[in-house]
Amino acid sequence: MPYVNNNGINIYYETHGDGIPVILLLGLGGSMRAWDCQIQDFPNNYKVILIDNRGAGQSDKPDTEYNLEIFAEDIKCVLDDAKIKKANMLGLSMGGFIAQRFYSLYPEMISSLILGCTGMGLNDPANKKFSIDVEKLLHKERTEDNHEQIIKSMHKHFFYPKFRENNPEFMQAALSNSKSQPQPFHSYKRQLMACYAKTTLSPLLPNIKVPTLVLHGDSDEVAPIENAFYMHKHIPNAELEVFKESGHMFFVEKQQEFSKTILDFLHKHNNCNAMAV
Repeated sequence: MPYVNNNGINIYYETHGDGIPVILLLGLGGSMRAWDCQIQDFPNNYKVILIDNRGAGQSDKPDTEYNLEIFAEDIKCVLDDAKIKKANMLGLSMGGFIAQRFYSLYPEMISSLILGCTGMGLNDPANKKFSIDVEKLLHKERTEDNHEQIIKSMHKHFFYPKFRENNPEFMQAALSNSKSQPQPFHSYKRQLMACYAKTTLSPLLPNIKVPTLVLHGDSDEVAPIENAFYMHKHIPNAELEVFKESGHMFFVEKQQEFSKTILDFLHKHNNCNAMAV
């Protein structure tokens, strides 16, 4: 699978299937491998583009400034390399910040937006932030000695309690994967600071003119659900779907429901676009 170079930084991406393009963007520290289950849910008439954001996965991890504009440029390079002129875009958490910024810079390249467990950027006055405890945890320096304890603490805030209790094997596997392929602390911190975007996103919401679906878990401690309500209210004609008894990781906790929701949305709006043409 290919890399694309953006001003000396190699960005790794994969494409699966052939047909209607759909870009999947993960959040802070996420690797595209987290999408493996969803890939199986997409029918063959979709071309799914997975991208490792700079600083994570198999992409380069420079110790330089990251920001939403740079992430957007990386995606633009991927789409140009893959010869994709227009695509649907799904962004979760930090990936939702990136998706909003990408649309504002390259609106002609987006057919629809799906924004999950996200908000408008951690510095945006309209954005409802997480608790002080979550903020301290996210900013805590990771070392070889404390890495496992930090990940366990993050799981308590990121996953819904009942899911953790009912899926101990999954939680142990998630911990093991994090330990075996840890993200370097410098690139984690660079990604985290990019979430405190200098460009506020809330003023851009009324300018979104493509079909948009807002998804959120009702018990999200990391991106409080008030952000979903705000986006739903301020994005013209946006749709909203709230997943019950779900946390920040609702897309894992309610995988089948999540996949069905996004596929129904994509089917409805891509069919409409095809009819309009």
